[in-house]
Order: sequence, then structure tokens, then C-alpha cells
Amino acid sequence: MKDTSNADAIFGGWRWESNTQLQEGYDLRFHQNSPDTLDFILITQDADGDKTDKVARYRLGNSVGTWYHVAGTYNKTTGEQKLYIDGQLVDTQTHPAGNTVVPLSFYSDMRIGHSRVNDGYFNGTLDDVRLYNNALSAQKVQELFNATATDGQ
Repeated sequence: MKDTSNADAIFGGWRWESNTQLQEGYDLRFHQNSPDTLDFILITQDADGDKTDKVARYRLGNSVGTWYHVAGTYNKTTGEQKLYIDGQLVDTQTHPAGNTVVPLSFYSDMRIGHSRVNDGYFNGTLDDVRLYNNALSAQKVQELFNATATDGQ
């Protein structure tokens, strides 16, 4: 998915904690500390190139051995960035309506489970990663979670 600037809804890959500041695109990071947290970071910009940086965050507590269904969405029309855990909305951040995602140019590929910092990798398991070109509704996110939960995951 190289065209991130026209995306209305996005879901980033997992990334290990880093000390660098994200300048463009989007990121879903898992921070293993106490408590474990998930950060869905999104950088948007207006027509003049003025950027807005928001973080939707959820504290998992001790997440060892636990599966989570995670979804992140962005609706360009409303400016709403949402993070869902196990089908439930856990955080909403608001960007100026109409802002587009800042095009990712630092590296040319999407990375899932890999950090560009220190060449680190996610030490865990990912399953059923999906990307959509529209903002999923809360109902659709709940349906996806329910379908996954009934599959024995």
C-alpha cells in the first residue's frame, strides 16, 4: 500500500518502541513496558502542508499470552482517528476535517512487525492483518471481532 495520502481508513503494522519522532504516515506501535500499551499514531496535513500529529492510546496491562483484536481507522471527512480493542472503541483523536495522511516517503515499503530503528522485530504472533480503503464503522469492527472470536482465536 504505497498510496497512503488518499487513504480514508488505515491500519498500521505493529512496531517496536522507539525514541524517534514519527514525521509522516501512520504507525501502530506495541510498547512492552509496565503497563504494556498500544499507540495508533497518525500524521495528517492540510492543503498548505500544516501537519497534525495525534496518538490514540490504550493501556493493555500485562499482555503476555493474550490475543487482542486491534483496529485503527481514520475518516478524512470528519477528521476522526479511532482505536478499537476487541471490538470496543477505546480512544478517539480528532484532526482538522479534510486533512489527508502525510505521504510516507522515508522508506518505500510497509513494514509489519519490523522497526526501522535498530532493525528490531516484534517478538510475538500476528494473525489476519487487513487493510481497507474506507473507514470501517464501529459495527463493522465489532463484526470482525466477533467473527475472529468465534474462530477460536
